[in-house]
Amino acid sequence: MLRRSQSPFVSASLITGVAALGLSLLSGCGVGTPATGTTDISGNSSGSMGGILHGGPNPIIGAVMTLYTTTSAGYGATATKVATTTTLGDGSFAFVLPTNAIACPTGEYAYVGAYSGSTGATGNNASSLLMVPIGLCDTNYSSVTTDGGITFTNTYLGTNIWIDELTTTVSSYTLGNFMKVTNAGDINIGAPANNHGTASSTTPSAAGLAHAFANALGMMNIHTGQPFAWTHGGTSNSTGGIIPDDEIFLLGNILQACVNSTGVSGTNNATANDGTACGKLFSFTTPPQAGAAVPTNTLQAMVDLAKYPNPSVNTWNAGCTAAGTGSNTATSCLFNLAPPTGAYTNALLAAPADWALAVVYASGYGANTTATGCTVAGTCPGVLYPYYLALDASDNVYIVNWDGSAGTTPNHATTSTNILGIGFDGTPLFASPKDTTNLAIEQIATDTASHVFGAVNLATGGSVKVYSTSSGSLLTTVTTGIGANPEAILADPFNNIYVASSNSGTNIRKLAYGAGSPPTYVTSTFTGFTPLPVFQMGWDSSLDFYAFGGTASGAAAYYFVNTNGSLTSAPTFATTPSSTASNTGSTSNSSGFGVTSTGNAYAMDSLGLIPISKSGSTITTGSTLSYPQVVSGTYYNRYLSIDGNNWVVSVDGANGGATSGITVYDTTDNIALGTYKGCFVISKVCGTTSAGQVPIFSPRDAAIDSAGDVWVVSGASANLTELIGAAAPTWPALSMGKLGLPQ
Repeated sequence: MLRRSQSPFVSASLITGVAALGLSLLSGCGVGTPATGTTDISGNSSGSMGGILHGGPNPIIGAVMTLYTTTSAGYGATATKVATTTTLGDGSFAFVLPTNAIACPTGEYAYVGAYSGSTGATGNNASSLLMVPIGLCDTNYSSVTTDGGITFTNTYLGTNIWIDELTTTVSSYTLGNFMKVTNAGDINIGAPANNHGTASSTTPSAAGLAHAFANALGMMNIHTGQPFAWTHGGTSNSTGGIIPDDEIFLLGNILQACVNSTGVSGTNNATANDGTACGKLFSFTTPPQAGAAVPTNTLQAMVDLAKYPNPSVNTWNAGCTAAGTGSNTATSCLFNLAPPTGAYTNALLAAPADWALAVVYASGYGANTTATGCTVAGTCPGVLYPYYLALDASDNVYIVNWDGSAGTTPNHATTSTNILGIGFDGTPLFASPKDTTNLAIEQIATDTASHVFGAVNLATGGSVKVYSTSSGSLLTTVTTGIGANPEAILADPFNNIYVASSNSGTNIRKLAYGAGSPPTYVTSTFTGFTPLPVFQMGWDSSLDFYAFGGTASGAAAYYFVNTNGSLTSAPTFATTPSSTASNTGSTSNSSGFGVTSTGNAYAMDSLGLIPISKSGSTITTGSTLSYPQVVSGTYYNRYLSIDGNNWVVSVDGANGGATSGITVYDTTDNIALGTYKGCFVISKVCGTTSAGQVPIFSPRDAAIDSAGDVWVVSGASANLTELIGAAAPTWPALSMGKLGLPQ
């Protein structure tokens, strides 16, 4: 990994002061190799803004530059164009900003797009569209001065803004879920107001757009055009998440081939292209759905690749101009687009298994040595053997952490466990002290009242532990009425807890929430039926309740209709299921289950993916779908999540016996999208097999946040991996089961 000399990261609390809109023009610098040329802008006019645009080492001349602000009108809704200009012969640009106040509503962000232009080839390249994020707009811009001019805060007196293929790559992965790119080169970024990271007094808001911009600014230096080595100011694996720089450099070189050309010369689609660098790029990154739009510019191509990072679904001829013959895959064809001596010299030397961007928080990350009870090294450990995770409405991540994979039945840590809190930007929040008595916590969940809780899965003494999400301290333990071997656990949006047992015939419990410090809970029991062992539960958008479980001889999903008819108060149910969907066959270790926003569901067993359809108050089981993680009839899946597009996301290889990663299934188009592994860079190539060489090895669980990032905990490799933008935004938390796009 390259190491940067400049402190790279801006945490969530500091993002408002980054990359102020008052950054002034730096003319005539930066021509030559990428990421060169700096100067002091403090003496320049505070009313100007500009920077440098490059395609690899070459300045882009005559490009149309647009300064935008995001919108709250919805995903990809039309953004505000603040100002436009064009680049000069050295690639520099300066915006002439309006003399009246710029419309910059609270919570909106600024970014710059660069369309067309020439790097020296004949004519402008209409296939070239590059961009860079700037930061939170209303904090960096301060309306009007007394004389009618514009005042900028200029809180960051750094270098000019730098736009290149690397800033475009990172922007595509981090912001693509919120972006709509037009063929005319417009870049519209937006989200509903309640996915901007603010909350009402009664309803939590998704952190998505704020999270996405924090990711973008935390992964790259917008003043040099280069990615950082670690997130949030880190200087080593113990102080930051590892960013796959070499993969980003490779993607930059692939884009460079198109940017430094005259664009396309013919028609391009998913199976054929015109043979140009841009045409090939657009063909190889076309989404796999029938009739999907073919990218027409570099930014859209990268957004599509970020959403479909495993394009090796068909073969291409030797020249990568026609699909259906030969032995080349779209992945290898993409790799071959990079020039042999690309501008970004630290690029991967071989194609990755897929193009997912994996930020890795390595073994030991998040250890606490300063809090009370944690000053002795190892007392409050970081990531050791992470088993399960849950998110809160701010996308913070909570992990149940073991000290090993072997132990008593079921498979629990032998000597200790603790709870870790990791902020949505990767900043450690807390690591609780080792607990040497509650060794059987398998699943955890969160509520809206700043609690994280876990089911202690013991045959005797089963309980629910409730912790603070701010400190990790144990607030209370619920034992009354919990019963033996509690395992599956989640909360409703009103902070009531639901817990189910991994024993056959042991009914589901509801723990009614009582506000206070510590909180109180009153336990009641669902009665009148004898469920199979329950491994996962969930809600649909009507707050109807599902539970799923099974044995080696069969599986069942239990469906309870919410009878209160309102989403403004806690759900109520009959204590017996409204409907049960059963499945028989080879169902050993059946545990994966997820509910879509429409009320349908999907379950997993050793045969594949089982669709469960909802009609009124009845659910029925459909035919099993083939699914990538089923290897020779051996079952490796643990838990399922459903993203905002109603795609199924699950971990595979949980026992190390199958290819490790996450597998994704598009339930709308019934397409298996393959396995996403990401890249852990070792000597300019991606690791391939062992726990120390791949980001995800023996994954135990995954969760999707409101930016569309997939967080994965892996036991054998002892790390936390964030796959950037690999899914659609999901709100507000896996544990609360509120699925689908933010409403």
